[in-house]
Amino acid sequence: MEDFGFSNTQQALLDMPLSEFINLPNVTSFHAPDSVRLRALAQNNPYMRIGTVLSGGYVIGYAVEEMFDLFVLELGESLIGVHPTLLTLLDRQSLESASILQVQQLPNINLRGEGVLLGFVDTGIDYMHPAFLYEDGTSKIQYIWDQTVLGDFPPDMQFGSVYSKAQIDEALATDNPLSIVPEQDFNGHGTFIASVAGGRENNNYIGAAPDAQIIAVKLKPANQFQRSQTAAPADNDAIFASDTVMLGIEFILDKADALNRPVAICIQAYRLLKST
Repeated sequence: MEDFGFSNTQQALLDMPLSEFINLPNVTSFHAPDSVRLRALAQNNPYMRIGTVLSGGYVIGYAVEEMFDLFVLELGESLIGVHPTLLTLLDRQSLESASILQVQQLPNINLRGEGVLLGFVDTGIDYMHPAFLYEDGTSKIQYIWDQTVLGDFPPDMQFGSVYSKAQIDEALATDNPLSIVPEQDFNGHGTFIASVAGGRENNNYIGAAPDAQIIAVKLKPANQFQRSQTAAPADNDAIFASDTVMLGIEFILDKADALNRPVAICIQAYRLLKST
């Protein structure tokens, strides 16, 4: 690929913090195997950045959309996840159909999830819902990473905002919780799935693992550049790119390691077909 040179605009891109570059309206994400060739292309390139290094030998990268096809030609399609797989939500299922209540009622077996973390990569979580509150009014949620806003982002991710249990408990103790933790699940799917898997006893309702604690990730929707590569329905706002899902999984695993706790991750989504 030819040398781009460094105009004032290009130099501004080079000097820009990764957290700002990611949020430019004409920047899209991709995932690719970590390689010397990829890093050489990204080095001193104003139109591409290497972001999070994932476990398993992959990286999440970011590129200016107008230059993306040139990068693909340079690297070869086999070396780069040219366009992340897009995912949308699965339908809801009942506790009874999953045989959850029957398992909980087995004699002499205490299968309630004590000491275990449940991770959800979905549309967010309504942290004020009674299903996620202990009897003293504090939260069973350990962390929320909202990818859709800009705030105190994870150091390795460089976007979104993380809220800890301490912040959530502080919010719950006030008259205006959203002023402290502005996380909301407008879709409701993530809240539903989390309540089915880990909801506390509430009005004769109980989740599969009521004593487990929760880490929730609210996914950033796929951008228009990503949506244009698939047969995504125009009226479906719940379309997500696989690289943001991968980052959500990495975040949950990192927090589980820090807490030294086993974790089960729930992702209720299916793949959308690429457009022809």
